[in-house]
This record gives sequence, structure tokens and C-alpha cells, in this order.
Amino acid sequence: MKKSLFAGIAAAALLLAGCSTGSRQQLPAVSLGETNVVPVVPGYYDSLDTAVLVKIDSVEHVLTFLNLSVNRYYSLNYDGATSFNDRYAQPLALSQVPEGCMADISFVKDTKRLNSLQLSPGAFYVTGISDVLFSEDGSSLFFRNQNYSLSPVNVILTPDGVGEFMDISPADTFSIAGEENTVYCLKVEKGHGYIRLENAEYFRGGWLQVGEKQVSQIGAEPLIAVPEGEWDVTVSNKGSTGTEHVVVTRGAEVSVDAGKWVSEPMYGGVRFHSIPEDARIYIDGEVIDSSREQKLSYGIHQMVVTADGYTTLSRYIRVAQASADLSIVLEKDPSVSAGSISESTVSQSVVTYELTPTPVHNETRESGDNELVTATPTPTPTPSAGTSDNIAIGPVATPIVSRNEVINVGEYRVYINSPEGVEVYKDGIYLGISPLSFKKEGEGNTVITLRKNGCQTRSYTIYMDSQNKDLSYSFSELVPIQ
Repeated sequence: MKKSLFAGIAAAALLLAGCSTGSRQQLPAVSLGETNVVPVVPGYYDSLDTAVLVKIDSVEHVLTFLNLSVNRYYSLNYDGATSFNDRYAQPLALSQVPEGCMADISFVKDTKRLNSLQLSPGAFYVTGISDVLFSEDGSSLFFRNQNYSLSPVNVILTPDGVGEFMDISPADTFSIAGEENTVYCLKVEKGHGYIRLENAEYFRGGWLQVGEKQVSQIGAEPLIAVPEGEWDVTVSNKGSTGTEHVVVTRGAEVSVDAGKWVSEPMYGGVRFHSIPEDARIYIDGEVIDSSREQKLSYGIHQMVVTADGYTTLSRYIRVAQASADLSIVLEKDPSVSAGSISESTVSQSVVTYELTPTPVHNETRESGDNELVTATPTPTPTPSAGTSDNIAIGPVATPIVSRNEVINVGEYRVYINSPEGVEVYKDGIYLGISPLSFKKEGEGNTVITLRKNGCQTRSYTIYMDSQNKDLSYSFSELVPIQ
């Protein structure tokens, strides 16, 4: 809302790049008299705005805002007379006001003094979100079973300050602020570190699971972005599997020696029961005969279940006992028909079903002696086109080329130009030392990770479009570890 409350300064108020239009509660106007000086007491202001609170500097007593009407940052001073209130106009301490929220503010333009701040009653502010799905072009996002658009005028807040969309990792935890179905601010509450698998040659092509939901395929020299925190890390392939508890801190790297888990393959028998009974069940991309018990190696396996007239179900199962039963119930969906299994279909879910509710003490006993175990998956809501659950399955290998190699005519590529001399990873898969390029294929978001000994590892999310042209990126130099 853009209004002058004092006589003689209406024109000046209209020039302030921080005023917006809207309906706001009007505070009392005060006559300035001949001195034209505004006292520093509650209730005096000449401008109103709805803005995103970007930064709180409690040392200098300065708040920085983003004006949503003109996409401009500005700063205001606060003092003991400044009032802070929640959305219900109840008093707050400044320490209770979060960076990244939307606020209705009143202030004095000439002196840049903040008179009052109230959390916008019409805005939402959601914290602790770790399952945000971004559209391929970054214009929309999906969380809490709803679609939201990301406003062209927005602010991305990272632990290092104001950033860009490419600074966001799927492994981060966010808070989100906006109005109705539009998001104006994305704030990274918790960042990510990295897990490096060492001696992982045996497990290449297998699976790495972090916690309960993050699953990725193991490639050459894998470096996986992982939310900061404590996690159980499990690797599995060819019947060998192992788990280690790790602590991941932001920007740091944790090494896990997978070589110690190489062993003789172990197998378990799994009996699948589906509704409908004629559903086709794919395990690791191969259709199985669900009427017979399946001998599966210990560890994680992809499972995709599809049937005419039902929603395709994509899940992971972990085999870790001699025998178990798994019941699968598909949801009816007349708009969905069974079809070929594509990579995008397989990678839509990262929910793991553990088939080990009861320890098995004798791996050689008959399956009939085991307690039958039933797990009934419930399909999650399907995001809009162009999105995927928490983390997509990365390729096992990615073709790369140095600047001196021959590139096929008509082949478009993604070039990583700088910084030079750093390790480059694409979706956790090692590519080589920069500068380098790799084949441009597959439209969508891709995470590029840069690493160098003695420096902080950084990840960027880039969007690979379908246009017939090369993409070229030059990133900032990596910061030395202090």
C-alpha cells in the first residue's frame, strides 16, 4: 500500500522503491509542524510495504528486505521503539522473527527507520520441508501434496547468504514463504555434505541407501550429496551388503570403505502377492513370474508393479532374510494403462520396504519355518509432469570428453569451464578434471558437484533443456578449508 500519512510529503513517498500497493491497517497520522522532523517514537511512518525479510543484522540494528513489486532490496534501521508482531498482532521479540518470512512493514522513508513489522496475516511460512520436488525449469514446486509456482520475483536464502536456484540441492531441508499458491522465498535451513564410497568397484551398479528415503545407484568413484545429520548408510550389490553409521556436516566429506563388505553372495526367497492378481511385477527391470517364489540376492532391488487401469507403483525392497512375503495393492486409475517401463517411471519413488521384521537365526532352514511377513505399500500422490520424488536414480556411467577429443557432428554438449583443475561429478558420478564436457542428453535438472582437496566441496543444480545448442558453465573458485 502506497500512501502518504503526513502533509506535504505525498510525492516523496511515491518515489520510495520499497512501497507497494495493498490493504493495510493505517496508523495515526501526525502533524510535523514547521520543523518537518519526525520523532523517533512508535506510530510515526510515511510508507507501507509487504516484503520478504532477507537478513537480520542484530549488531548494526539493520533489517534487509526484498520489495516484491519492483524486485529491489533495501535496508531499514530498527531501534527500541520499533514494534514486532505476529500475524495476529501479538508482540514478538526480534529473535522470534525468522529470516525468509513475509512481513507487513511501516517505516519512514527519509530516515530509513523501521516503525513496525508484522508477519503477514495472509502469508504462509512452512519449515522443515525435505521432500520438495522442483519442476525441470524451476518455475514450480511440489510439496505437502500441492503444486506451487515460484514467483519470478523471489529470493533464495542459503547458509552463505542470498543465492541462486542452482545453489539448491535436492538433499537440502527448506523453509518456504509465500501467499496462496505462490512461493516468494526458499530458505535452506539445513544444507548438505557428501559421502564418498571407497573401494567400491565390487558395488558398482548396485545401490546406496542413506536413511530411509534417499537411494541412488553406485557409479564409478561415487560422491553423493547427503543432508547434514546422522545417517545409516547401506550399500548392496551381487548379494553383498553392509551398513555403517555416519555423521555428515555441511560442506564436509565422509569416506565409507565399501571394500570390507565384499562377501559370498546371500539369497532370500520372496513371494509376491498382488492386487490385481494379473499385475506385472518388474524386479531390477526384468519381469518376474509372480506365481513362483523369487530367489533374490541380499540387498536393495528396484520393484515396479503395473497393470491396466491401475496407477504404476515404483518402490525399492530390501532383502535381508531367508524368506518373506510381500503383498502389493495397486490403486485404481482409469486414466493409467500398463506400458513400457521407462527410467523416469522407475525413478519416481525412493521408499524402501524392509523385509526383516524378525531376525533369522538359521539361514538354511526351510522357508516354511519362517514367520510370513506382509508389507502393503501405499502409492504416494503422483506429482505433476516433470517432477520426481526426493532423488532420482543416477546413471551408472556418463560419457565424457576432454577439449582435445573429437566430438561427433550434431552432438550437443555441456561444458564445465571453471574453476579449472577440480573434480567434476554429475549426479554423484565422477566425470573427470575440469575443464571438460559431457554429452547433453535428457531434459531436466542435474546436480553438478565440484571437489578439490583442501577446498570446500560445492554442488549446483543446472537445467539441461532440449534445445539444439551447447551449454557452458563457469562457476566460482572453490573456497579453501580454513
